[in-house]
Amino acid sequence: MGEAQGVAYREQVNALGPQGVTLVETLKVIGEKGVRITPDVMATGGNGDGAGGGLGTLLLLNLFRDQMKPVTSKSESVNGSVKQR
Repeated sequence: MGEAQGVAYREQVNALGPQGVTLVETLKVIGEKGVRITPDVMATGGNGDGAGGGLGTLLLLNLFRDQMKPVTSKSESVNGSVKQR
């Protein structure tokens, strides 16, 4: 790396911080390589304002409902007595 590049890099670090410089360099590579970071299609409902109504909300509610079901103990009858599993 040339001296001028080194000075420029240090100035960037001073201005943006190490994470800021890393972000800038990462975004440069993403742009140069044509990496896609956004979806082609976004499913929304309602009035299209992206508020998450309609289809998106329904999918999330179903996901959370399935994950939030309480665990119940199952019982079985063995020789007339109830045995918890």
